[in-house]
Parts: sequence; C-alpha cells; structure tokens
Amino acid sequence: MPRQSRSEIEHSFQRHRASPRVSLEEYVRQRRIELGRALDGKTRIYLDTRFWIILRDVGLGSRTDEDSRALLAELRRIVGTGKGFCPTSEVVTAELLKQSDLSTRRHTARLIDELSTGVSFAPEEERIGTELAHLLQLLRDPDSVYRRDWLVWLRPIYAAVMRHPANTGFAPEVELALQKVVFDDMWEMTVEEFVEQLGDAAPPPLQTSFEALAERLNHGNEAHGAQVRSYQQAYAAEVFGAVGVFAGRGVDILSRMYARDTGETKSLSVQERAANERALHNILANALRLGKLHEELPSLHVVATCHAIYRWDKKRRFEANDFWDFHHAVAALGYCDVFLTESDLRAILRARKLDEELGCSIICDIGEAVRHLKGV
Repeated sequence: MPRQSRSEIEHSFQRHRASPRVSLEEYVRQRRIELGRALDGKTRIYLDTRFWIILRDVGLGSRTDEDSRALLAELRRIVGTGKGFCPTSEVVTAELLKQSDLSTRRHTARLIDELSTGVSFAPEEERIGTELAHLLQLLRDPDSVYRRDWLVWLRPIYAAVMRHPANTGFAPEVELALQKVVFDDMWEMTVEEFVEQLGDAAPPPLQTSFEALAERLNHGNEAHGAQVRSYQQAYAAEVFGAVGVFAGRGVDILSRMYARDTGETKSLSVQERAANERALHNILANALRLGKLHEELPSLHVVATCHAIYRWDKKRRFEANDFWDFHHAVAALGYCDVFLTESDLRAILRARKLDEELGCSIICDIGEAVRHLKGV
C-alpha cells in the first residue's frame, strides 16, 4: 500500500523540481542538521537488543515484574515529556529483522518507533568518517564546523537502506527531483512500516559474517598471542589497524577541503597518495595511542578498546555475538548519556573506564536503570 497519495507525490516532485540548485547531498545534509539541532539538550538513552525485547514483552503483557514495567513507564515519561529519546541503530534494526515471529517483530518495531522518536544513528562506518572529517575541518578552520553530534543522526530506515535512484534515464533535473522525493519518503518511513512491507521476506543480508570473523580473529590470537605483552601494546595494534582502514578516506577528505578552499583540484600521484595516507595514518594512530583524540574520534577508540581487551585476555575467545555487542557499545558510548546493556559487556567497558572517559553511564540491572532514569 503506497505511503503517499499520487497528489502528494506530485506536489513533492514539483516542489523539488523548483530547486534544482540544491544538490541531493546538500538537501540530505540540511535535513540531517535540522534533525540534529532538534535533539539538543535531550537525554540520550541507548538500549541494546536485550532491553528492547524486555520492554516489548512488557508491552505484550508476557513480562510482568515490577522493575521491567517501571522501566518502560520511565522511558515513556522521558520521551513523552520531550526530555529524552532512545536512539536506534542499524545494528538494532538488523537484530530486529532476525526475529522470526512476525507478530513480535511488529510489536518490537512499534516500540522502537515510539521510544526512538524516529531517530537512528548513522551506520558505524559513515559515523567514523563523519568524526574524521569533523576533526580535520576543526583543525583547519574551527569556526566553520557544526557540532559533531548534529551530524551523526538519521531516520531509521534511511540509515538501514540508504539508496538513491540513479541512472534513471531522465533528464538530470528530473532525476534530482526524483531522488529527493525518494529521500523524503525513506526519511519519514517508520520501522513498523518497513517491517510490514518486508513481511516474511528475508531481511537484507549482513555484509560481514560475524561467525567467520570470530574464527579468523581467534586463530590470529592463538598464533600471535604470546607476542602481546601488555594491554597498551594490544590497544596500539588495534588502533593502528582500525585507523588504517580509514586513512584513505582521510586523504580524500583533505583533498576535498583543499579544492573547496582554493577552487583547484590537486591530482596526486600513486606515490604521493600513499605517502599522505601513511603520514595521516601515523599521526592519528599515535595520537589515539597516547590518549589524545579519544573524544574527537570516539568510535575508533571504542572499537580498538573492545578488540584490545579480548586480545590481551588470553582466556577470552571471540564469539559472533560479541561483535553485535561491540557495535552497540560504539554507538552508545560516544554520543549517549545512558547505555543499557549486558552485565559482561558492562564489566569489560567499565574495566577500561570508558564510561568515565566518554561520559556515559553503563547499566545492566533493570532496577538500577529505573532508579537512574528517575533523575532525568
């Protein structure tokens, strides 16, 4: 069933066709900044999938303990009075779509729509890119940047799908208007509507097999674990690996900044680009290793910390579910005030004082969560 009537679609198309000078990139950027501004001053409470399921079961009446019912009531109070929200993420959406029962999947989606107020983190890879771009622009011209926490939010389905029609065969101005119409539709789509449209079809596949990743990392730890003599050494290795994935993107960002500032496009040779990537890689990785830039690059810091903890603890083995937990932690710790999660993950994160360093209360006990949220 169409979300918009034909007349609404035609009106939207004509409105966008009247503004061909606003690129799709700029239009999306404007909507994201508008969303980020609207979230100013609100308490951000991130729930991992366990807590979403607890709250869903309370709503369905299958969970009746006092603490769980009180937790849902407190979150509804906070959200209903505009004091806070519970952002979702692409990881929460992916785990939601793993639920085989369509009825419980629908109820979970409805609750996510209610408590998230239609706000999701941007996908993790994009969020890391945003943090890197923000840092580089901040160093270049501090007065030219928006607040970073305005730039990491999207609407849930746009965050999960993020596709724009391209190569349609239409004239450029028509294709641009069409892209904006599709963007508006995805921007406003609720998680429940997406679940309804998906029905019993298979959800979009994950790009990474967590089972295979766990096996590969465990094999590497077994082969090279003896070489790791301290947590600091493990963290340094993880930081250098994580930053290396994004060094090329950093060079691209700097090239775009140069072109924007000078009006000139500088073409780098293969050797020059490789040298620039190495230099940026070493600068950023060493800064993180030395305890700098943790607040500016929180996602890379949390990723490296989680992996380093497992690498240093020789008794730990990676399991597929650990990577879901890590993704939740990366989303929550850099941008949220409260993170409701499993006790084991809480212990790991607090052991390295990530809660204190990044200003996020990590809570696993339902009763403790209720008491904490009463102060919001």
